[in-house]
Amino acid sequence: MDMLAQLGVQIKFDKSIDSTLLLPLLQNFKPFINWVKQFCSDCKLTQLQFQSYDLFGSRIGFMKISVQFLLYTHIQSSIVFLKGDAVGILPIINNTYILLTKQFRAPLGRSFLEIPGGMTDGSLDFSLVALKELQEEIGLNISKKSLKSLGKIIPSPDLCDEQIHLFLLEIEMSETEMKIIKQKLFGTDDEAIKIRILKVEEAFLEVEDASTLVAMNRAGLK
Repeated sequence: MDMLAQLGVQIKFDKSIDSTLLLPLLQNFKPFINWVKQFCSDCKLTQLQFQSYDLFGSRIGFMKISVQFLLYTHIQSSIVFLKGDAVGILPIINNTYILLTKQFRAPLGRSFLEIPGGMTDGSLDFSLVALKELQEEIGLNISKKSLKSLGKIIPSPDLCDEQIHLFLLEIEMSETEMKIIKQKLFGTDDEAIKIRILKVEEAFLEVEDASTLVAMNRAGLK
């Protein structure tokens, strides 16, 4: 509670939330801590209402907060969805192909093509997280020096704190290796990931994912 008390704002909890359970978890939820630290100096927070949160094991994974703040002379309100940073890796094969993951995305109700990636879970070593995701999602073990930063994007600033840190990976694969990887199923226990390998021009036509398209553009692909 010390962290919240220091904010000097009105704190509320929805009826569904037991504050005695939430508060100890909140002390270690880095997306919330970072959000509070970087909240605009031109604004003054006046109220936080914790609406919901989801646990990943024993820690908070996602959190939804209703916030009120004073901007200039006006009280405004907004919904803030906190999940923290993520990474995305654009694998280019033989200077010709893009390796994409195909996963079912429940919010869309269908399978979706995108580059490998995932949440950082509070880690600030984004390249290390990228290596972990490459191993889990496409079975590839590489070194940090193989990754090239493509900067970051903020896909939903009106709702979510997420910043996606993008990387480029250029690799060589034989036709046999590409055929084998496309036949496998990847991912952790709660994932089922298939691989698609498309020519660059095909990827531009099929891909809808914003981080993938930005990464392709920043890598200079046409």
